[in-house]
Amino acid sequence: MSIVTDIVNGAVDDSVQLATLLRKLLIVGDSLGNESLKEWVLHELNGYQTIDQLPPYRPMEITAKGQFLSMIGQMNDQPIPSATLEKEHRWWAETAYLLSAIASFEALVQDDPNGRIIMEWPANMTAYYSDKISKHWHLNRAWQEVPISAIRGMLDSVRTRILQFALELKREVGEGELSTDAAPPEKVNSAVQTIIYGGTNIISPTIAGDVQVIGQQVIVQGDFFSLSNALEAIGVAKPHVAELEAAIDDDKADGADRGYGNRVKHWLASAGSYVAKEGGAAAVEVAKAAITTAVTSYFGLG
Repeated sequence: MSIVTDIVNGAVDDSVQLATLLRKLLIVGDSLGNESLKEWVLHELNGYQTIDQLPPYRPMEITAKGQFLSMIGQMNDQPIPSATLEKEHRWWAETAYLLSAIASFEALVQDDPNGRIIMEWPANMTAYYSDKISKHWHLNRAWQEVPISAIRGMLDSVRTRILQFALELKREVGEGELSTDAAPPEKVNSAVQTIIYGGTNIISPTIAGDVQVIGQQVIVQGDFFSLSNALEAIGVAKPHVAELEAAIDDDKADGADRGYGNRVKHWLASAGSYVAKEGGAAAVEVAKAAITTAVTSYFGLG
Protein backbone atom coordinates (compact mmCIF):
# COMPACT_ATOMS: atom_id res chain seq x y z
CA MET A 1 0.00 0.00 0.00
CA SER A 2 1.40 3.39 -0.99
CA ILE A 3 1.84 6.21 1.50
CA VAL A 4 -0.83 8.24 -0.35
CA THR A 5 -3.37 5.42 0.08
CA ASP A 6 -2.34 5.17 3.72
CA ILE A 7 -3.09 8.89 4.15
CA VAL A 8 -6.49 8.52 2.46
CA ASN A 9 -7.42 5.64 4.75
CA GLY A 10 -6.25 7.53 7.82
CA ALA A 11 -8.02 10.74 6.88
CA VAL A 12 -11.44 9.04 6.90
CA ASP A 13 -10.73 7.44 10.29
CA ASP A 14 -11.26 9.95 13.10
CA SER A 15 -9.21 7.77 15.46
CA VAL A 16 -6.05 8.55 13.46
CA GLN A 17 -4.51 11.72 14.84
CA LEU A 18 -3.98 14.65 12.51
CA ALA A 19 -0.34 14.93 13.59
CA THR A 20 0.25 11.39 12.29
CA LEU A 21 -1.35 12.22 8.94
CA LEU A 22 0.61 15.45 8.67
CA ARG A 23 3.95 13.70 9.26
CA LYS A 24 3.13 11.29 6.45
CA LEU A 25 2.14 14.23 4.28
CA LEU A 26 5.52 15.80 5.07
CA ILE A 27 7.17 12.75 3.52
CA VAL A 28 4.94 13.21 0.46
CA GLY A 29 5.90 16.86 0.17
CA ASP A 30 9.58 15.99 0.43
CA SER A 31 9.27 13.26 -2.23
CA LEU A 32 7.53 15.68 -4.59
CA GLY A 33 9.86 18.57 -3.77
CA ASN A 34 6.93 20.87 -2.94
CA GLU A 35 8.03 23.52 -0.46
CA SER A 36 4.54 25.03 -0.06
CA LEU A 37 3.12 21.72 1.10
CA LYS A 38 6.02 21.13 3.49
CA GLU A 39 5.70 24.65 4.91
CA TRP A 40 1.98 24.16 5.61
CA VAL A 41 2.57 20.78 7.26
CA LEU A 42 5.37 22.11 9.47
CA HIS A 43 3.26 25.08 10.54
CA GLU A 44 0.38 22.79 11.49
CA LEU A 45 2.73 20.49 13.40
CA ASN A 46 4.80 23.17 15.14
CA GLY A 47 2.40 26.12 15.26
CA TYR A 48 2.36 29.47 13.49
CA GLN A 49 4.59 32.35 14.53
CA THR A 50 2.55 35.29 13.24
CA ILE A 51 -1.04 36.12 12.32
CA ASP A 52 0.00 36.77 8.72
CA GLN A 53 0.99 33.13 8.30
CA LEU A 54 -2.44 31.77 9.23
CA PRO A 55 -4.53 29.95 6.60
CA PRO A 56 -8.19 31.04 6.28
CA TYR A 57 -9.60 28.39 8.65
CA ARG A 58 -7.43 29.42 11.63
CA PRO A 59 -8.98 32.82 12.53
CA MET A 60 -12.19 32.29 14.51
CA GLU A 61 -15.17 34.55 15.13
CA ILE A 62 -15.47 34.77 18.89
CA THR A 63 -17.15 36.52 21.79
CA ALA A 64 -15.20 38.61 24.27
CA LYS A 65 -16.28 38.46 27.90
CA GLY A 66 -15.19 40.14 31.08
CA GLN A 67 -15.51 40.40 34.82
CA PHE A 68 -16.72 43.79 36.06
CA LEU A 69 -16.46 45.18 39.60
CA SER A 70 -18.23 48.01 41.40
CA MET A 71 -18.98 49.16 44.94
CA ILE A 72 -22.07 46.96 44.99
CA GLY A 73 -20.54 43.72 43.74
CA GLN A 74 -19.29 42.04 40.60
CA MET A 75 -20.60 40.73 37.28
CA ASN A 76 -18.99 37.67 35.72
CA ASP A 77 -18.95 36.40 32.13
CA GLN A 78 -20.38 39.62 30.73
CA PRO A 79 -20.17 40.00 26.91
CA ILE A 80 -18.04 42.89 25.69
CA PRO A 81 -19.40 44.39 22.45
CA SER A 82 -16.66 45.27 19.98
CA ALA A 83 -18.34 48.66 19.41
CA THR A 84 -17.23 49.71 22.90
CA LEU A 85 -13.57 49.37 21.86
CA GLU A 86 -11.43 51.64 19.75
CA LYS A 87 -11.28 50.61 16.12
CA GLU A 88 -7.76 49.18 16.24
CA HIS A 89 -8.69 47.03 19.25
CA ARG A 90 -12.03 45.68 18.09
CA TRP A 91 -10.62 42.42 16.82
CA TRP A 92 -10.03 41.48 20.46
CA ALA A 93 -13.82 41.16 20.76
CA GLU A 94 -14.39 39.67 17.30
CA THR A 95 -11.59 37.36 16.19
CA ALA A 96 -9.29 34.82 17.81
CA TYR A 97 -6.15 33.83 15.92
CA LEU A 98 -5.25 30.21 16.63
CA LEU A 99 -1.46 29.91 16.40
CA SER A 100 -0.78 26.71 18.36
CA ALA A 101 0.20 23.32 16.96
CA ILE A 102 -2.64 21.11 15.74
CA ALA A 103 -1.92 18.46 18.39
CA SER A 104 -2.71 20.90 21.19
CA PHE A 105 -6.19 21.53 19.78
CA GLU A 106 -6.86 17.81 19.30
CA ALA A 107 -5.94 17.27 22.96
CA LEU A 108 -8.33 20.03 24.06
CA VAL A 109 -11.23 18.51 22.12
CA GLN A 110 -10.55 15.06 23.57
CA ASP A 111 -10.20 16.32 27.15
CA ASP A 112 -13.29 18.57 27.19
CA PRO A 113 -15.53 18.01 24.12
CA ASN A 114 -18.19 20.45 25.35
CA GLY A 115 -15.98 23.10 26.87
CA ARG A 116 -14.39 26.33 25.74
CA ILE A 117 -10.98 27.90 25.29
CA ILE A 118 -10.19 31.05 27.24
CA MET A 119 -7.62 33.45 25.78
CA GLU A 120 -6.89 36.26 28.24
CA TRP A 121 -6.53 39.84 27.10
CA PRO A 122 -3.10 41.38 27.83
CA ALA A 123 -3.00 43.02 31.25
CA ASN A 124 -2.24 46.45 29.76
CA MET A 125 -5.26 46.16 27.46
CA THR A 126 -7.54 45.29 30.36
CA ALA A 127 -6.18 48.17 32.40
CA TYR A 128 -6.67 50.58 29.50
CA TYR A 129 -10.37 49.72 29.26
CA SER A 130 -10.91 49.46 33.00
CA ASP A 131 -13.16 52.56 33.10
CA LYS A 132 -13.96 53.01 29.40
CA ILE A 133 -16.67 50.39 28.83
CA SER A 134 -19.04 51.34 31.64
CA LYS A 135 -19.37 54.42 33.82
CA HIS A 136 -20.33 52.46 36.93
CA TRP A 137 -18.53 49.16 36.48
CA HIS A 138 -14.77 48.66 36.16
CA LEU A 139 -13.32 45.96 33.93
CA ASN A 140 -11.21 43.64 36.09
CA ARG A 141 -10.54 40.76 33.66
CA ALA A 142 -11.26 40.21 29.98
CA TRP A 143 -10.79 37.31 27.61
CA GLN A 144 -11.66 35.81 24.26
CA GLU A 145 -13.90 32.76 24.44
CA VAL A 146 -13.73 30.07 21.74
CA PRO A 147 -16.20 27.16 21.96
CA ILE A 148 -14.75 23.68 21.52
CA SER A 149 -17.30 23.11 18.74
CA ALA A 150 -15.49 25.77 16.68
CA ILE A 151 -12.15 24.07 17.32
CA ARG A 152 -13.68 20.78 16.23
CA GLY A 153 -14.76 22.44 12.99
CA MET A 154 -11.24 23.73 12.41
CA LEU A 155 -9.79 20.24 12.95
CA ASP A 156 -12.33 18.76 10.56
CA SER A 157 -11.37 21.33 7.95
CA VAL A 158 -7.71 20.29 8.19
CA ARG A 159 -8.65 16.60 7.91
CA THR A 160 -10.83 17.31 4.87
CA ARG A 161 -8.01 19.23 3.18
CA ILE A 162 -5.62 16.34 3.76
CA LEU A 163 -8.13 13.85 2.38
CA GLN A 164 -8.99 15.94 -0.66
CA PHE A 165 -5.35 16.53 -1.54
CA ALA A 166 -4.45 12.85 -1.08
CA LEU A 167 -7.38 11.77 -3.27
CA GLU A 168 -6.34 14.14 -6.03
CA LEU A 169 -2.74 12.96 -5.79
CA LYS A 170 -3.80 9.30 -5.83
CA ARG A 171 -5.85 9.96 -8.94
CA GLU A 172 -2.67 11.26 -10.57
CA VAL A 173 -0.10 8.67 -9.44
CA GLY A 174 -2.21 5.67 -8.40
CA GLU A 175 -0.20 3.23 -6.32
CA GLY A 176 3.01 4.16 -8.09
CA GLU A 177 6.11 5.74 -6.64
CA LEU A 178 5.96 9.43 -5.86
CA SER A 179 8.15 11.52 -8.10
CA THR A 180 8.13 14.77 -10.02
CA ASP A 181 7.73 12.72 -13.21
CA ALA A 182 4.57 10.97 -11.97
CA ALA A 183 3.11 14.17 -10.54
CA PRO A 184 4.45 17.27 -12.32
CA PRO A 185 5.38 20.08 -9.89
CA GLU A 186 3.05 22.64 -11.49
CA LYS A 187 0.03 20.36 -11.03
CA VAL A 188 0.96 19.47 -7.47
CA ASN A 189 1.49 23.12 -6.58
CA SER A 190 -1.88 24.05 -8.10
CA ALA A 191 -3.58 21.43 -5.93
CA VAL A 192 -1.69 22.63 -2.84
CA GLN A 193 -2.79 26.22 -3.40
CA THR A 194 -6.45 25.43 -4.14
CA ILE A 195 -7.09 22.61 -1.68
CA ILE A 196 -4.66 23.24 1.18
CA TYR A 197 -4.45 27.03 1.16
CA GLY A 198 -7.78 27.62 -0.60
CA GLY A 199 -6.88 30.88 -2.29
CA THR A 200 -5.97 30.81 -5.97
CA ASN A 201 -7.84 30.82 -9.23
CA ILE A 202 -5.35 28.64 -11.10
CA ILE A 203 -7.05 25.25 -11.42
CA SER A 204 -5.47 22.17 -13.00
CA PRO A 205 -8.09 20.04 -14.76
CA THR A 206 -6.11 16.89 -14.00
CA ILE A 207 -5.04 16.92 -10.41
CA ALA A 208 -7.63 19.35 -9.10
CA GLY A 209 -10.64 18.12 -11.00
CA ASP A 210 -13.00 18.42 -8.03
CA VAL A 211 -12.20 22.07 -7.31
CA GLN A 212 -14.18 24.97 -8.74
CA VAL A 213 -13.64 28.71 -8.45
CA ILE A 214 -16.56 31.10 -8.02
CA GLY A 215 -15.15 34.60 -8.46
CA GLN A 216 -12.13 34.46 -6.16
CA GLN A 217 -13.64 31.76 -3.92
CA VAL A 218 -12.41 28.18 -4.20
CA ILE A 219 -15.07 25.46 -3.90
CA VAL A 220 -13.71 22.03 -3.02
CA GLN A 221 -16.16 19.23 -3.77
CA GLY A 222 -17.54 17.83 -0.52
CA ASP A 223 -15.83 20.48 1.65
CA PHE A 224 -18.59 22.52 3.33
CA PHE A 225 -16.02 24.91 4.80
CA SER A 226 -15.05 26.13 1.34
CA LEU A 227 -18.72 26.34 0.31
CA SER A 228 -19.67 28.39 3.38
CA ASN A 229 -16.81 30.83 2.70
CA ALA A 230 -18.00 31.29 -0.88
CA LEU A 231 -21.64 31.79 0.12
CA GLU A 232 -20.74 34.38 2.74
CA ALA A 233 -18.59 36.20 0.17
CA ILE A 234 -21.62 36.31 -2.15
CA GLY A 235 -23.69 37.83 0.66
CA VAL A 236 -25.51 34.89 2.24
CA ALA A 237 -25.82 35.43 6.00
CA LYS A 238 -24.46 32.81 8.39
CA PRO A 239 -27.92 31.63 9.58
CA HIS A 240 -28.89 30.79 5.99
CA VAL A 241 -25.59 28.96 5.49
CA ALA A 242 -26.35 26.96 8.62
CA GLU A 243 -29.80 26.16 7.21
CA LEU A 244 -28.17 24.77 4.07
CA GLU A 245 -25.80 22.61 6.12
CA ALA A 246 -28.76 21.21 8.07
CA ALA A 247 -30.64 20.58 4.81
CA ILE A 248 -27.67 18.63 3.43
CA ASP A 249 -27.46 16.52 6.60
CA ASP A 250 -31.20 15.81 6.57
CA ASP A 251 -31.16 14.89 2.87
CA LYS A 252 -28.24 12.54 3.51
CA ALA A 253 -30.17 10.91 6.33
CA ASP A 254 -33.07 10.37 3.92
CA GLY A 255 -30.74 8.63 1.46
CA ALA A 256 -30.25 11.43 -1.07
CA ASP A 257 -27.08 11.07 -3.14
CA ARG A 258 -24.33 13.10 -1.38
CA GLY A 259 -27.08 15.01 0.41
CA TYR A 260 -28.52 16.67 -2.69
CA GLY A 261 -32.24 16.12 -2.06
CA ASN A 262 -35.52 17.96 -1.76
CA ARG A 263 -34.49 20.08 1.23
CA VAL A 264 -31.40 21.40 -0.55
CA LYS A 265 -33.43 22.07 -3.69
CA HIS A 266 -36.00 23.97 -1.61
CA TRP A 267 -33.16 26.02 -0.07
CA LEU A 268 -31.83 26.83 -3.54
CA ALA A 269 -35.30 27.83 -4.72
CA SER A 270 -35.28 30.58 -2.09
CA ALA A 271 -31.68 31.65 -2.78
CA GLY A 272 -32.72 35.07 -4.07
CA SER A 273 -34.16 35.99 -0.68
CA TYR A 274 -30.85 35.33 1.11
CA VAL A 275 -29.01 38.31 -0.35
CA ALA A 276 -29.41 42.07 0.02
CA LYS A 277 -31.87 43.73 -2.35
CA GLU A 278 -30.06 47.06 -2.71
CA GLY A 279 -28.87 46.22 -6.19
CA GLY A 280 -32.38 45.59 -7.50
CA ALA A 281 -33.83 42.55 -9.21
CA ALA A 282 -30.96 42.14 -11.65
CA ALA A 283 -28.38 42.06 -8.83
CA VAL A 284 -30.48 39.51 -6.94
CA GLU A 285 -30.62 37.26 -10.01
CA VAL A 286 -26.85 37.46 -10.42
CA ALA A 287 -26.35 36.57 -6.75
CA LYS A 288 -28.87 33.72 -7.02
CA ALA A 289 -26.99 32.30 -10.01
CA ALA A 290 -23.70 32.53 -8.09
CA ILE A 291 -25.25 30.77 -5.08
CA THR A 292 -26.60 27.99 -7.29
CA THR A 293 -23.22 27.55 -8.99
CA ALA A 294 -21.44 27.39 -5.63
CA VAL A 295 -23.80 24.76 -4.22
CA THR A 296 -23.82 22.58 -7.33
CA SER A 297 -19.99 22.78 -7.43
CA TYR A 298 -19.91 21.53 -3.85
CA PHE A 299 -21.93 18.51 -4.97
CA GLY A 300 -19.77 18.00 -8.05
CA LEU A 301 -22.67 18.75 -10.38
CA GLY A 302 -20.86 21.38 -12.46
